[in-house]
Amino acid sequence: MAESGKCAGSPCAPEIEGGRGIARRADENDGVVPRARPLFQGRRRVAMLIAGIAGMAAIATAMPVRAKDTATATGEVRRIDVGQGLVALRHGEIKEMGLPAATLVYHIAPALLRDIKPGDKVRFTATRQDGAYVVTAISKSVMP
Repeated sequence: MAESGKCAGSPCAPEIEGGRGIARRADENDGVVPRARPLFQGRRRVAMLIAGIAGMAAIATAMPVRAKDTATATGEVRRIDVGQGLVALRHGEIKEMGLPAATLVYHIAPALLRDIKPGDKVRFTATRQDGAYVVTAISKSVMP
Protein backbone atom coordinates (compact mmCIF):
# COMPACT_ATOMS: atom_id res chain seq x y z
CA MET A 1 0.00 0.00 0.00
CA ALA A 2 1.25 3.45 -0.85
CA GLU A 3 0.15 6.82 0.39
CA SER A 4 -2.01 8.91 -1.86
CA GLY A 5 -0.89 12.41 -2.77
CA LYS A 6 1.94 14.08 -4.60
CA CYS A 7 4.58 11.54 -3.35
CA ALA A 8 2.52 8.50 -4.24
CA GLY A 9 4.65 6.03 -6.20
CA SER A 10 7.80 8.12 -5.87
CA PRO A 11 10.92 7.42 -3.84
CA CYS A 12 9.68 9.61 -1.01
CA ALA A 13 6.56 7.52 -0.47
CA PRO A 14 6.72 5.18 2.54
CA GLU A 15 5.34 1.69 1.87
CA ILE A 16 4.08 -1.03 4.10
CA GLU A 17 5.91 -4.25 3.30
CA GLY A 18 3.92 -7.46 3.16
CA GLY A 19 1.52 -6.36 5.88
CA ARG A 20 4.30 -6.46 8.50
CA GLY A 21 4.20 -2.73 9.09
CA ILE A 22 7.78 -2.00 8.00
CA ALA A 23 8.05 1.49 6.53
CA ARG A 24 10.69 1.73 3.83
CA ARG A 25 11.87 4.03 1.12
CA ALA A 26 11.86 2.63 -2.38
CA ASP A 27 15.22 4.17 -3.30
CA GLU A 28 17.26 2.64 -0.47
CA ASN A 29 17.85 -0.90 -1.69
CA ASP A 30 14.14 -1.32 -1.23
CA GLY A 31 14.72 -0.43 2.41
CA VAL A 32 15.02 -4.05 3.43
CA VAL A 33 18.16 -5.57 4.90
CA PRO A 34 18.82 -8.74 2.92
CA ARG A 35 18.39 -11.89 5.00
CA ALA A 36 21.36 -14.20 5.29
CA ARG A 37 20.68 -17.28 3.22
CA PRO A 38 22.00 -20.72 4.10
CA LEU A 39 25.14 -21.66 2.23
CA PHE A 40 23.37 -24.40 0.32
CA GLN A 41 19.65 -24.93 0.01
CA GLY A 42 17.42 -27.88 -0.82
CA ARG A 43 18.72 -30.44 -3.29
CA ARG A 44 22.00 -28.63 -3.62
CA ARG A 45 22.56 -28.94 0.13
CA VAL A 46 21.89 -32.68 0.02
CA ALA A 47 24.19 -33.13 -2.98
CA MET A 48 27.01 -31.24 -1.25
CA LEU A 49 26.51 -33.23 1.95
CA ILE A 50 26.73 -36.53 0.06
CA ALA A 51 29.79 -35.36 -1.85
CA GLY A 52 31.47 -34.35 1.43
CA ILE A 53 30.76 -37.69 3.08
CA ALA A 54 31.99 -39.57 0.01
CA GLY A 55 35.18 -37.50 0.02
CA MET A 56 35.83 -38.22 3.70
CA ALA A 57 35.24 -41.94 3.12
CA ALA A 58 37.71 -41.96 0.23
CA ILE A 59 40.34 -40.28 2.37
CA ALA A 60 39.74 -42.66 5.27
CA THR A 61 40.13 -45.76 3.10
CA ALA A 62 43.25 -44.39 1.42
CA MET A 63 45.01 -43.83 4.74
CA PRO A 64 46.12 -47.04 6.43
CA VAL A 65 45.40 -46.66 10.13
CA ARG A 66 45.36 -50.23 11.28
CA ALA A 67 48.02 -52.82 11.92
CA LYS A 68 49.33 -55.28 9.36
CA ASP A 69 47.16 -58.24 8.52
CA THR A 70 49.93 -60.87 8.73
CA ALA A 71 52.67 -61.58 11.27
CA THR A 72 54.94 -64.36 12.50
CA ALA A 73 55.28 -65.08 16.21
CA THR A 74 56.16 -67.77 18.73
CA GLY A 75 53.99 -69.24 21.43
CA GLU A 76 52.73 -72.32 23.23
CA VAL A 77 49.85 -74.54 22.13
CA ARG A 78 47.24 -74.63 24.90
CA ARG A 79 44.33 -76.52 23.24
CA ILE A 80 43.53 -78.11 19.90
CA ASP A 81 40.14 -78.86 18.31
CA VAL A 82 40.87 -80.64 15.03
CA GLY A 83 37.16 -81.18 14.29
CA GLN A 84 36.40 -77.45 14.28
CA GLY A 85 39.82 -76.39 13.00
CA LEU A 86 40.76 -74.33 16.08
CA VAL A 87 43.93 -73.94 18.08
CA ALA A 88 44.46 -71.93 21.27
CA LEU A 89 47.90 -70.31 21.39
CA ARG A 90 49.52 -68.44 24.27
CA HIS A 91 51.87 -65.85 22.79
CA GLY A 92 53.63 -62.62 23.58
CA GLU A 93 52.70 -59.28 22.06
CA ILE A 94 52.37 -59.30 18.28
CA LYS A 95 53.02 -55.66 17.46
CA GLU A 96 52.56 -56.07 13.70
CA MET A 97 48.92 -57.06 14.21
CA GLY A 98 48.30 -54.86 17.24
CA LEU A 99 47.72 -57.85 19.55
CA PRO A 100 48.72 -57.82 23.22
CA ALA A 101 50.28 -60.82 24.94
CA ALA A 102 47.38 -63.24 25.40
CA THR A 103 45.97 -66.68 24.82
CA LEU A 104 43.84 -66.51 21.68
CA VAL A 105 41.89 -69.05 19.68
CA TYR A 106 42.86 -69.12 16.01
CA HIS A 107 41.25 -70.86 13.05
CA ILE A 108 43.57 -73.37 11.40
CA ALA A 109 43.44 -76.00 8.67
CA PRO A 110 43.27 -79.41 10.40
CA ALA A 111 46.12 -80.70 8.19
CA LEU A 112 48.49 -78.19 9.83
CA LEU A 113 47.81 -79.74 13.26
CA ARG A 114 49.17 -83.17 12.26
CA ASP A 115 52.36 -83.06 14.39
CA ILE A 116 51.23 -80.45 16.95
CA LYS A 117 49.94 -81.23 20.45
CA PRO A 118 49.10 -79.16 23.56
CA GLY A 119 52.22 -77.97 25.37
CA ASP A 120 54.35 -77.70 22.20
CA LYS A 121 56.37 -74.53 21.68
CA VAL A 122 55.63 -73.31 18.17
CA ARG A 123 56.45 -70.68 15.60
CA PHE A 124 53.36 -69.63 13.62
CA THR A 125 52.23 -67.21 10.97
CA ALA A 126 48.83 -65.66 11.55
CA THR A 127 46.69 -63.46 9.37
CA ARG A 128 43.49 -61.49 9.85
CA GLN A 129 40.77 -62.63 7.41
CA ASP A 130 37.22 -61.28 7.53
CA GLY A 131 37.67 -60.20 11.15
CA ALA A 132 38.96 -63.61 12.34
CA TYR A 133 42.53 -64.67 13.11
CA VAL A 134 43.79 -67.60 11.04
CA VAL A 135 47.03 -69.55 11.42
CA THR A 136 48.42 -70.17 7.94
CA ALA A 137 51.67 -71.90 8.97
CA ILE A 138 52.80 -73.57 12.20
CA SER A 139 55.85 -75.59 13.21
CA LYS A 140 57.49 -76.80 16.40
CA SER A 141 60.20 -74.38 17.42
CA VAL A 142 63.34 -74.80 19.44
CA MET A 143 62.70 -72.51 22.38
CA PRO A 144 64.27 -72.82 25.83
